[in-house]
Amino acid sequence: MKAKKKEKAALTAKDNALLVARFYSAMNRHNAEQAASFFAERATLQDGAVMQTLRGQEAIQARLQEFVTAFPDLKFELKNIITTTDWVICEWNLTGTHKGAWMGVPGSSRRISVSGASLFHVINQRIFAKHMYWDQYRLLLQIGAVEFSQQGRLAA
Repeated sequence: MKAKKKEKAALTAKDNALLVARFYSAMNRHNAEQAASFFAERATLQDGAVMQTLRGQEAIQARLQEFVTAFPDLKFELKNIITTTDWVICEWNLTGTHKGAWMGVPGSSRRISVSGASLFHVINQRIFAKHMYWDQYRLLLQIGAVEFSQQGRLAA
């Protein structure tokens, strides 16, 4: 009996990993609407880099669309993925070209490469929460929004 429970849990963890992979696949196709469809209606998205929490599928879709518009050739490369029966944790690298406004910074046509990690809380094949941790400062440096001064201090 215990073997059956373990097998079911392993399948659930695998299914959750596939759901998250489909989310990133939609983002890599620049389809914010499809990417947002993997979230539950009342899901939350916590972005640790910008200290903001979005609530609801509609708000999440709007943020994803802003990102796809700002970086129309974005590509997430998934590195390490860890799954449980209700969590998926993945490390990723994001590349793209800054073509549209992002966080008030007009498109610069500069290439970006940023690393980060996301934690997804998945229940019944829906993302209920996503927590993102990424290097916003590196992205801002790469698009020319901030720069280092000669003294090695941040100059805005």
